[in-house]
Amino acid sequence: MMDFHACHWTAEGVQAGGDDSLARMFDEMNSESPEYVEAVARIREDRLGDSGVYVVSFSHFLPHQDLLPEKRFLYYPNLAKAVGSDYLGRRVFEEIRPDAHVYGHTHFTQDMMKEGIRFVQWPLGYPKEQRRRRNGGDGWGPLLLWDKASGSSEARSTYWSDYYRSNARRAHDTSPAPYVVRRRSSDAGGGGGGVGKAAARVATSNVTARFGALGV
Repeated sequence: MMDFHACHWTAEGVQAGGDDSLARMFDEMNSESPEYVEAVARIREDRLGDSGVYVVSFSHFLPHQDLLPEKRFLYYPNLAKAVGSDYLGRRVFEEIRPDAHVYGHTHFTQDMMKEGIRFVQWPLGYPKEQRRRRNGGDGWGPLLLWDKASGSSEARSTYWSDYYRSNARRAHDTSPAPYVVRRRSSDAGGGGGGVGKAAARVATSNVTARFGALGV
């Protein structure tokens, strides 16, 4: 995981990998931020005065692992180690309780409900990513989430959100998806059965990788 090798943290007791100390350090910055404390208090006051207040919160990283496809679907199975944290999740689910939460980082388009909160990732993406979209990305632009006149927009259909509306997560299924095996076989320089088996072993390594290495 390059995120852990490329960064050095000088705070005592903080390390980039192996535990959740880095996520905890970032999370504590929220508690120490007067702006954050004031914002949460203001949200609570506004809701007491107006039940129609619509709250949107934002983060770069993911506040829940269910917002990431299972690792058997991922080309890089250890991605969960650097996409979010349980600390961030507690801020969103227990402290802020927004109507909608917008996040990023993984570039997986999502629009789904979880525990009464709408979670949206609508990445414009890099030019290469845009070209891979339907119709070469033609017509793809920013998503209107809410406006004063019409309120919240309707949920949008996205591949992974639609998939998990119809399919339960199987976290203990460590068999890589066929397209993952093909991709890893190709990256290894061939398409033979031996290479495919090796790719499968790589794809399922570290299947207990913990969600929670980063948390902003």
